[in-house]
Amino acid sequence: GITPNAITYTSILKICVSIGFTESAKEIHDEIEKEGLLEKDIFIGNSLVDMYAKCGLLAKAKEVFNKLPELSVVSWTALIAGYVEGNHPQEAIAFFDQMHVEGVSPNDVTLVCVLKACVDMGAIYKGHEVHIDIMRKGFEGDVSICNSLIDMYARCGSLPEAEGIFYNIPHRDLVSWNSMIRGYGMNHEVDIALHCFEEMHRHGVQPDNITFTC
Repeated sequence: GITPNAITYTSILKICVSIGFTESAKEIHDEIEKEGLLEKDIFIGNSLVDMYAKCGLLAKAKEVFNKLPELSVVSWTALIAGYVEGNHPQEAIAFFDQMHVEGVSPNDVTLVCVLKACVDMGAIYKGHEVHIDIMRKGFEGDVSICNSLIDMYARCGSLPEAEGIFYNIPHRDLVSWNSMIRGYGMNHEVDIALHCFEEMHRHGVQPDNITFTC
């Protein structure tokens, strides 16, 4: 007989994502709607968008998103990430553009997601726009964003741009090296890819299964 609160609902929705209980999640969603919590609590609304998006139920995620009384960067990022992971990069980029129109600034997670969408579409022109936005907002020191930029430029065949970011990162981690090696390989620069692998060893970075596959 104890009534759940916002923390209870957000926690249980995360559990539904981790174990894939979409039917249970829909029942919880109905309960949230009946109690009018979707309109009252942004955290519950964001958790529902995130849950449906991660479970691949993008229409439901968008439906909940459209009902939210207030859209935060978390709301937009949850929706964009869902469309990227669901292999709908064009829609993800459209949401990102709409987010800008609405005056909501992206965070590091949003930017990593939209760069992946640019890779999936091969949209280097859009990736370059995002790169300018990253520099404008002072995110160029973020390693995860830099790695996403390296990956985007390398996969789209712009190796000089990828190298420029790679050699200016304050700290190159395993993902940075893997992105460059993969990029050289994809662009048939075999000798440079092997040299990069040797350089990685010299810098004391241990390869993983992704490195060896590349």
